[in-house]
Amino acid sequence: MPYELHPQGVYNDVEITDHGMDISPEKKTPYLWVVYKTEAALITGRHYMVEGHEDKFAKTMKTLGFTGNSLKGAGLDDGTALTGNIVQITVGHKEYEGKTYDEVKWVNENNSTGGAKRMSKDDADKHLAKFDAFFKRAMKQNGTAEESDLPF
Repeated sequence: MPYELHPQGVYNDVEITDHGMDISPEKKTPYLWVVYKTEAALITGRHYMVEGHEDKFAKTMKTLGFTGNSLKGAGLDDGTALTGNIVQITVGHKEYEGKTYDEVKWVNENNSTGGAKRMSKDDADKHLAKFDAFFKRAMKQNGTAEESDLPF
């Protein structure tokens, strides 16, 4: 069966389903591999630990949801540290040795209301009355609620 490229584009609400560490065979560069589940398919991204680009790797780790100060014992090797986190990725295609491959070009904080950053319970309680009042106004304006259903 031929290799199917992941469709290019920007994907929100992308779940991290697995991850681990490895070393590239040619240059012996360590990297973190991450399996992302988009609405289209699974795709694996590789985030290399390149000398001189430590800031980029640190930013990527933070974006992936890593909150620790050390990678030792943090669960990066067994898939527990980042699995379940939600991000936004950009998928592109690249040519290499005459073949086209898909790649995760960028990882960003999730940019949708899909639940990537859940409010704390205290914040939710503070805003719930405003959300509820807005919802009830919307229901009333659309004629989907009976007057007796609304407390105002």
